[in-house]
Amino acid sequence: MAQFNTKNQSSTVSRRWFTDIDINMSLHPESNDLVLKYDLNAIKRSLRNILQTNHYERPFKPSFGSNIRAMLFELASNETKVIKRRIIDSITKAEPRVIVDDINASVQGTSLNLTLLFGIVNNKGRHQLDVIVERVR
Repeated sequence: MAQFNTKNQSSTVSRRWFTDIDINMSLHPESNDLVLKYDLNAIKRSLRNILQTNHYERPFKPSFGSNIRAMLFELASNETKVIKRRIIDSITKAEPRVIVDDINASVQGTSLNLTLLFGIVNNKGRHQLDVIVERVR
């Protein structure tokens, strides 16, 4: 969710903030309100949710997620191309704020280590997200 906020009411400069609710549902110690994630942390949390969600896990959104955990026992050298394609498709469909530059995937036993290099729309910086996807059972 994006909000436009201004720091100074007398100037016409506005800054675009990306905000998201912290998934841990922790409370702020002073205000007892939910803690929010801002900008890069909000986008990283959204990407992590997309990568770790299987299809049919979200009610009323059966195609949300990358469905990578379903492929963990079928991993082989040629399967990483399929995984990369699924990741790119799911991110472009669910997260329009992100442009994926590169994905590095390495298999270790029954876990998959992902390194996602991405950029944020209208931002010059490049960012990195490391995610480990493991089987639940």
